[in-house]
Formats: sequence, C-alpha cells, structure tokens
Amino acid sequence: MKVQEGYPVWEFKSRIHDLEETPLHSAVKNMVGAKLNYMKPQELIYKATTWEEADKKFPILEHHTEQFAKKLIYNHIPRQDFNNKVFLERELSLDGFFMKPDVCILDADFQPHSIFEIIVTSKPDIKKLIALIEGKVNVVFIYAEDVVIDLSRNFNIHRNWGNLFKCFTGWSAKDSLMTKISRAIDMLIADKFPAKNHEILGKTIKKHGNLYKLFIKTDHRDWHLHQGSKQGKPTSTLNALLKYYAEHIDASTEEVHYDDTTMTVEFVVGRTINKFGPFHIGTIVKASQGTRTLFTNREAAIINKTNYHNISDGETVRFVCGTGNYGKNGYYNYYANHLANGKDSLDKIWELK
Repeated sequence: MKVQEGYPVWEFKSRIHDLEETPLHSAVKNMVGAKLNYMKPQELIYKATTWEEADKKFPILEHHTEQFAKKLIYNHIPRQDFNNKVFLERELSLDGFFMKPDVCILDADFQPHSIFEIIVTSKPDIKKLIALIEGKVNVVFIYAEDVVIDLSRNFNIHRNWGNLFKCFTGWSAKDSLMTKISRAIDMLIADKFPAKNHEILGKTIKKHGNLYKLFIKTDHRDWHLHQGSKQGKPTSTLNALLKYYAEHIDASTEEVHYDDTTMTVEFVVGRTINKFGPFHIGTIVKASQGTRTLFTNREAAIINKTNYHNISDGETVRFVCGTGNYGKNGYYNYYANHLANGKDSLDKIWELK
C-alpha cells in the first residue's frame, strides 16, 4: 500500500445509552483495531519498505529527549504485520483467567499476543490487572479522550504513525514486574491529581498500618502522599495493587520521610536540660525532606520525645521532627518524634520506576 492510499472501509455500529459502552469507547476501539489491522511499515517509519527496516528505527524516543517514549503503541508491541490477527471483544484466557479485551492480537496459534484496554469511565479491576501483569502478553492502555482527536483527524493520513499512534502507557511481555506495576499504577491514577497535569518523577510504596500507601514526586512538588492513596479504601484497586507488589518484591530502607509536616535533622547538642525530660539546646546543622534541604545551621532546642535520652554534650544526633516551630524564647524549638539513626528506625519502602 502506498502512503497516499486509503484503507478498506471498516464499518461499525455505536449504541446510544448503552450502560456497558459509551459511543467514545466504541469509536476509539474500532479505530485502534482498524489501524493495527491495516498498518504498513512505511506508515510507521517514512521510507521503510519492510517491517524489518522499520524495526531498526525503534525505539522511538520522546521529542527532544533521549527517554523511551512510553506513550507510543509501537514501543510496547512488536513491529510487524497484524492483518487478520486483530479482534474486538474476543473472549480469551490468560493462564485460566477469562476476559474479553477491547482489542486483542492473537498469534499464529490463536494465543494472546497483545491486549489493548480502552479507558473512558472504568478501569480494569484488580483480578484482571494481575492477570495482565502475570500473563506473557503485551499490554497497552489507551485513554480514549487523549487519542480520539488525532485518530479521527489523521486516520487517512498514512505517514508518521510512529509518533501519532499513541496510548497512555503500556508494557512488553518481557518487562520486569517493577515496570509492569509502575505503569499499571500510572494508568490507575492518570485521571486524578497530579498525574494528568504533572510529570511523575518517582514513585515509592510505604506501609502504614495494614495499608500500603503510594508516595510520588512530581516536577512541581517533592515527595508526598498521593491523594488517591490517601482517600482510597483498603479494597480499592490501587491499594490492592500496591499490596500485591509489596508482597512480591523485597523492601529496602532509606532515610526519606515523605510527610510534608516532618523533617530529618542533623543536630549537634550543646547542653541538655532535664526539667521536663531531655531538652537539648544546640544547632541544627541540616534539616531536610528527602533530597530537599529546608535549612542549615540554625540555633535550636529539641524537645526529645524519643527513647534515646543518654546524649552527651557535643554529640551529633539525627532526629525526625515536625516542621512546626514552637519557640518563644529566642530559639527555634522542635519536637523530636524518633531517631533517624540506624536501619531499625528507617521506613521500609518499595521503589517503582
């Protein structure tokens, strides 16, 4: 097919007031299915005459960066001809879990090759997500609102679809468990603050009681508890996925305290008054939240509420304190809630990249 030629007509029906599927969902599902079915190598990469030649040009990187482009469909699935291998709403089994993906590609043995989920109002539940994560299948998530304009306007323009054929995120069947979980979480929180409007620079999981909480770092804000995790129920898909990951991956420890109201201080004791329990007067050499330094070299008094009271004058101690200042006597006064020395006092965290 030449790049100026059109596709065969692909006819589909859309139901109005169908509780199971919106018209937007139906339109995007059919356009994605048609594009996968008819895509040619020269549409993906200009002047590529074979899929092998197009494959040499991948992975496509983000514009003006050297980063892997997570939002391009053909960076998550093999670059090859899928004609007559694309199916809509076909029931299949992933290791015994039956599902009916919006769009799927089957291999020569009619086994699942790639699965595409179109998201408008609902997202996969935890059982389906785990089946997708554990299955040997490529997975792509597409937020319909994000792609419908490009698909509609450019559908019959048969060039540059490597950059036009977008999804929200996805993973290859060979990706690590960390990558799959991380991108599944991206998909779950994409329509909530701050994933939709800010770039997420880091994600970690921290256990709080019986719950596993998601902490994120964005281009506009340092580490903080994600709003969806804060308000989510233990049985929510997000919290269930965090728990699943924590139970499958060993935790590590780090001296990062994510609460915006706390800070880690390196404190040099000058003298101690024991009138109301240990009350240390000295200097905070450095106060920080994660990798961010709040201030340095501040005269302060620490009200010691930890179980470490035998501190000598001149000793350097690391505390976790509230950021609020309680001083009225010329010093900055802070409550030390617990030690930040040694691994026993550090938080267990699970990293996601």
